[in-house]
Formats: sequence, structure tokens, C-alpha cells
Amino acid sequence: MPSMLTPAGESIERGADDMKVEVLFFDGCPNHEALLPHLREMLNAGGAEGTAIELVRVEDADAAEAERFLGSPSVRIDGEDVEPGADRRSDFGLKCRLFATPEGPRGMPTDQWVLHALERARTADALRDTFPARDDALLALALVRLLARGKPVTEFMLAAGAGRAFDDVTAQFARWPNIERDADDAVIGFSGLTLRPTDHSIQVDDQQLHAWCAWDTLFLPRMLGATAYVRSTCPVSGRRVQLVVAPDGVEHADPAGIHLSFPPWASTNTADITGTFCCHVRFLVGADAAQTWLETHPDGHVLDLAAAFELGRRTTAPLTASSAAQECC
Repeated sequence: MPSMLTPAGESIERGADDMKVEVLFFDGCPNHEALLPHLREMLNAGGAEGTAIELVRVEDADAAEAERFLGSPSVRIDGEDVEPGADRRSDFGLKCRLFATPEGPRGMPTDQWVLHALERARTADALRDTFPARDDALLALALVRLLARGKPVTEFMLAAGAGRAFDDVTAQFARWPNIERDADDAVIGFSGLTLRPTDHSIQVDDQQLHAWCAWDTLFLPRMLGATAYVRSTCPVSGRRVQLVVAPDGVEHADPAGIHLSFPPWASTNTADITGTFCCHVRFLVGADAAQTWLETHPDGHVLDLAAAFELGRRTTAPLTASSAAQECC
């Protein structure tokens, strides 16, 4: 279970209408009707009062496969199953679902799973505005991938690489904040990837690159469709951090017990992402370093490595969701 250390009672404001909660079931399931009132209690307890619960009836085996249905009842929040690890399963079918909980098999997910899923969805939503380029994912992915070749990118290069009109590219650039440029006005940094040396190095293939913050190193491999070798340092303990990050997860982490620091979500200014957000996002090695950072940043947050990776995956999903975007450049 991912851990999130936050000040007691802190929540992220989000309108109930913005969150999608689904219960997938089939007719005759003995557990889904019993689940509904308890799920409503969990939504209220998790600060999602008034959120509609959408019932999705799965009719047959073909529908079960199409819906990636793991059994009845299944609970999804913003499209994600609340059970940890469910996204790695493929045993879809028209069947009753038993959840392997710490208390043993049961017919509904645990309260903690639901509350964690609510928090993950709320946090990811709060941070999506840090990626305004999601309004044109194809162009954004093209730019990131051209930058990963290690050379500054001009509007002409991007237009040619993405198959877009030059005027279209320049108009989009005028709308996007946080485009880092060199003295010749070519792009050298965008969406967390930069050619400028920082405290967070990220090697992709044979190309040495850098990231604006520690968190960037966890989602950039997915955006680039490549494994990255990450090097950084914990500012509290001074210990070296070394990671191997694949598009689908962290394959190696040294040392153990790595966390990431985050500022208060509400303090982020999209127009100045490096100055209000990235400068606070660092790797922390060990629980003691994480606690020390929280004591000096009481309004901030600390996530373990797995939770930070998952947050990056969910937050950047609008940039990486379409297969066309994955194939671009």
C-alpha cells in the first residue's frame, strides 16, 4: 500500500462532480447491493460527499473482456480499480469477485483501499494543471522526444518532426508556460526534461539529460517510451540516489527507503512551475530524512517511491493515453 505522509486532516479541494466513481456488477451478484451504502459512507468520509455512484451492468463474457471486468462487484475511481495491483491482472470474466484483504477473502474492497484511491485521484487531479500542454498531447510528446535527443529544438524542427504547420506550433508555444529556451531562442527544457544541468540527471539510451525535479524522473520514461538511469542526492542525508526507471515502473532503487518531497498542492503556480513546485521536489532517503523534511515543511507532503511513480502515471495520463501520442516522433 503506498504511503502518504501529510498533515492530519489535510485535503485537496475538488468538486464532487469532477470525480467519477463506478461500481461494475452483473445481475444476481449478492455483494454489489450490500456494497453501495457502505461505499457511500466511504465517499463521505473521504471528502467526496455528493459524488454520484455510476452502476455499470456487465451483461456477458464479451462485455467482461471489453470492460476488463475482474468480477462483481468492482469499484473504480476515475477509471482505476481501487484494489492495489488490479491493473496488472488479466483474469477477466463474468464471476463473483473475492478480494484478498489482510483479514482474508471478502466480497468487497477494504475501506482503506477506497480511501487511498480517493486520495490518489484527488491529488492527481490537483496536479494535472501543472501540465497545460495536455491540451495538445501529440505536439507535447513530439517536443519531449525531440529534446531527449540531446539538442535544442526550434519551432521549425518541431513542426517538421510532428508533421504540423509552423504557425500552429508557434501559436501553441505562445499558450504554453514554462518553455525553457537558450540564448538563440531554441527550446532546451519542457515538461520536466531539460538540457541544462540540474541536481537530477537522467540518462536515456546513450544521451545524458536532466530533469527539473525528482518527480520528473519517474514519469519522463513513460513519456519517452524508454528506460532511464537516474542519479540524484538526498538534500537531508546527503546520500546518493540511483534508480532504473522503466515506462511501467521503477526496476531498481538504491538505497532502499526512497521518498519524494512535495510542496503544498495549492501553492503551485502553473506559470512558474520550477520556482513554485520543482524546487521543492527532492529525493529523500529513509524514514528519518522524510520526517525531518516534514518537520521543516509542515504543509508539505512526502510520498514513497511507488506512490510517487503512480501519481506521475495518473497525472500525466492525458499526455500519454492515446496510442497515437505514444507513436509520435
